[in-house]
Amino acid sequence: AEARCAALESELVELGVQSCGVEERIGQVRLELTAAQSALCELLARESALEAELERELLEREVLEEQLREAKASCVAAEGRLREMVDVDDIQAREEEMRNLKQSLAGTESEARQLRLALAEALSSGADLPNTLNELAIL
Repeated sequence: AEARCAALESELVELGVQSCGVEERIGQVRLELTAAQSALCELLARESALEAELERELLEREVLEEQLREAKASCVAAEGRLREMVDVDDIQAREEEMRNLKQSLAGTESEARQLRLALAEALSSGADLPNTLNELAIL
């Protein structure tokens, strides 16, 4: 019985040592669990922040896409106006034509003035009106 008692006491001591080891391991697992829970809370908070940031980015993207559509429409309208505009070469050609016509008119105006003077002179000198008109038609 004493041997049995000693064996049981020895077994009890060994179970006590094992119990300390198990309790130590339970403490370590609790620490690991607490650390994992803390990490999980951080990850959930980070996920929430990232979702909010993603939502803001998506809204900004929609705004930018709308601005892009408006810019493209504006470009199309500007291209249409450009197509309707007169070519610079055409304008320069018309300006050159106008200068030439003005020069021609200046010469014609001078000639008309001379003819009016000649007519006035002929009329004042008592010349025959039908004869003067014939001369004017010839000139």
